[in-house]
Amino acid sequence: MNIKILVSIATSCILVTSMFAYAKSDNLGGYYVVALDKDCEIILKEPMTTSQIDAYLQLHEIEKEIEVAHQPIDAIEVEIEGLSEQISAITERAITHQDGIITIDENLLGEQRLLTDDLEALIADHQPDFAKIERVAGRIEEKAERFEREISVILQGKDYDMVNIITPQNAFKDYQCRQAMKSM
Repeated sequence: MNIKILVSIATSCILVTSMFAYAKSDNLGGYYVVALDKDCEIILKEPMTTSQIDAYLQLHEIEKEIEVAHQPIDAIEVEIEGLSEQISAITERAITHQDGIITIDENLLGEQRLLTDDLEALIADHQPDFAKIERVAGRIEEKAERFEREISVILQGKDYDMVNIITPQNAFKDYQCRQAMKSM
């Protein structure tokens, strides 16, 4: 038999064996589910399957979309808070209780109505932005439910208080536990 054919067959066998070994591990390098108990002790560290990694990456990717969708609302947040605080302050001043008598200052209620109209107009102007956030939030919920279904297989029957996902970008040493954060 020709040496080239033998080398080709041997190389193919090695390649196929490597592919099966890689597929059997079903972990694309460094993705793990880590479950911790209330004392921040690791009770489980399992490699994630390809399907679990895919669900995680899809969820992570769509979370970026909500950040972008929320930017227009972030830009008006200070204005919304300011108007809301003004409305609350005027409401407190407009209605007084003294000796069992309730007094309403109609002038202050008029100011309150104007501010309420301003707030409603601001929100109406940004209604498409709010609608976009709702749409993206709905997609996030779908992706989160899929991810939860995927990792529930690993976590089934385990008594845990917190779950961390370890990726190649956040090495295992970087996991955080709520209890550890509280003690700092």
